[in-house]
Amino acid sequence: MSEFRYFTVAYDKLGVSMDEALDMIREDDRTRNNPVFCDVEYIFGMLPELCEIRGGYTVLEPVDINAKEGFIRWENNDIPAGRKVCVYMKHASKLAVFIGSAGEKFTTLSKQYNREGDYLKGYVIDTFGSIIAEKMAEFVQNAVEEDMTQEGLKITNRYSPGYCNWHLSGQKQLFSLIPENPCNISLTDSMLMMPIKSVSGIIGIGENVVKREYACAVCEDKNCPYRKVLNDNQQFI
Repeated sequence: MSEFRYFTVAYDKLGVSMDEALDMIREDDRTRNNPVFCDVEYIFGMLPELCEIRGGYTVLEPVDINAKEGFIRWENNDIPAGRKVCVYMKHASKLAVFIGSAGEKFTTLSKQYNREGDYLKGYVIDTFGSIIAEKMAEFVQNAVEEDMTQEGLKITNRYSPGYCNWHLSGQKQLFSLIPENPCNISLTDSMLMMPIKSVSGIIGIGENVVKREYACAVCEDKNCPYRKVLNDNQQFI
């Protein structure tokens, strides 16, 4: 196992935009006569003080991919990622285990607005938190790709527990493979990450692995908000 590589990132380095939040909440009216647009614009201006973006990854090697049984083996650890994920990890010789978080303030302030009855602002803040957590995961994935390219290796897409038929309980296995409370991110007994706006997962690494253009094409979660946006723009069903 390699040392855990930590990152802290300013929100403006992730390319967060108002349009992403408006797409996520399915709002087409982007004029200041629209109170939804105004709230999105207001919360967007708050991002510098809300964001506590952090994350990182460690690399496990060598790993053995058992697609038939649906698990990835590293030393004496079996990661039950499921058959679908293991198929997409085929040919991986290493595995990056990653985490990323937008920070706690998104959840705290969203709950505060909800208690005060301002549900729209609460929803918008929650939406931005989700977007930033995913963008931090993408940032870490790009860092893994850059590091592995220097070794002449390729990477797969990233995959997380709760998607592609990988049971959410897989979070526990992943957290056992990284330092305790890395980047101040922890896991509850109910498999909920704290801060809530956090993402964990794995990335396959090898000479012959394949990174697919759209991860949504292999995921069956029809209720995922990210997939809904992609459906509108690129017709995934």
